[in-house]
Amino acid sequence: MWVEISNKNSKNIVCGCIYRHPHYDFSDFLFYLEAVLKTVACEGKEVYICDDFNIDLLKVNEITKHLNFYNLFCSYGFVPLIIHPSRVVENQQPSLIDNIFSNNINDEIYSGNIYLSLSEHFSQFASIARDKVEIKKFDVYDRDYSNYSPSDFRDDVSIQTWNLSNINTNCLFSDFLKKIKRMYR
Repeated sequence: MWVEISNKNSKNIVCGCIYRHPHYDFSDFLFYLEAVLKTVACEGKEVYICDDFNIDLLKVNEITKHLNFYNLFCSYGFVPLIIHPSRVVENQQPSLIDNIFSNNINDEIYSGNIYLSLSEHFSQFASIARDKVEIKKFDVYDRDYSNYSPSDFRDDVSIQTWNLSNINTNCLFSDFLKKIKRMYR
């Protein structure tokens, strides 16, 4: 989900939320993420990307792919706003898998976790200290379901040839996701 706030007297603000399933192919995800970062970085807007990437930033010194993920953000001028563990589970090491990344390095930003016992994930926040923003319009981009038909979708799903011979969950999920995306277009 992406939201862009258009400002009269300053940069537009773009806020996005991204979730990466823990078993989704990592290289496919980095390819997607780089395309997103390249797009938003070249537009000259103030960007905040909120996420549950299921990539532990506390392990960037131990796991190469986590370091590659972190370096990708940094290479496009984004810094993490959350530096303390965001997920704490009994009998497991705390992890930092939820974050807010931003390319805003000029304003004073207060950020952190909201400690609640409702979930094993804490909620994150970022508060930007600045003068009032003059908003000229507010655009929300989401999926268009106006032409969606549940019965047509069920029919499309029922005629698919599902790959049941592969035992690799990443391959199975990628195949599933590609087919579902085609059905929604």
